[in-house]
Amino acid sequence: MSDDAEQKEVEINAGFLAALQGEDKLGVVLRTHAYVEANLDRFIELRLEAPDYFEQLSLNYSRKVDLACALGFDARYRAAFKKLGQIRNSSLMT
Repeated sequence: MSDDAEQKEVEINAGFLAALQGEDKLGVVLRTHAYVEANLDRFIELRLEAPDYFEQLSLNYSRKVDLACALGFDARYRAAFKKLGQIRNSSLMT
């Protein structure tokens, strides 16, 4: 792994850990979901031929998870990311 790749991995891990910190459970869920979704968006955009059109698709979170997996994201995380979306949605309903 190159030094740049290692630095990005450290930044990603630090960002994820920051999203998990907090006293309130709802805040942790919302921050984690926002962090994961932003990184899914970035992953997808980096793999598209014309990423400017991605936003126009108006995909929901679940569809973004599926598209990321279709574009090569490790599908082992698919179920966990989908569950995170369900937890977020149910947290907002209460």
